[in-house]
Amino acid sequence: AMRDMLGLAAEREVLHPAVQVGQYKMHLEDTHPAFYEPPNEIKLNACSYLHNYHYEPDDIIYAPKFSEALKNCPTYCADHFEDLTSFLKSHVEAGDGMGILKRVEENQCRPSKKLMQHVGNVIRGNHFGIDLLDAVQNKLQTNEMKYPVEKSRGSSKKYTDLSSKS
Repeated sequence: AMRDMLGLAAEREVLHPAVQVGQYKMHLEDTHPAFYEPPNEIKLNACSYLHNYHYEPDDIIYAPKFSEALKNCPTYCADHFEDLTSFLKSHVEAGDGMGILKRVEENQCRPSKKLMQHVGNVIRGNHFGIDLLDAVQNKLQTNEMKYPVEKSRGSSKKYTDLSSKS
């Protein structure tokens, strides 16, 4: 996350523009059939254009921790309009785009099979090598031992602070 100045005094945490646009791209690739169904899935590329921002090499936007995000989804500022133009020319194919627009508009968003398999694996614990149901049951049993109802009801004390007396 980065800090964003809002007016003179307010700050808030925001996603890096390259991370944000990368998440939009991933969302479309995971949920919209036009971007994942063969044989003619639409290939997406993403970039961000900060039209009101002027390049400052030491700015947090270009910090090393964002290098991977910037490599995958470049961020262009007002001073780099020619670079943005080159990026678009190298990633947009010929034509008026109406066929692609029609495919996007006519399809309903739904999760891809790949996304559903991933979610299923996470729920079943296969992704992390754990069984979520067993983990939850173990946690409940541990909490029952640490916080017996007769000692902890109505109390916000940590289990080590609960006395042996009711």
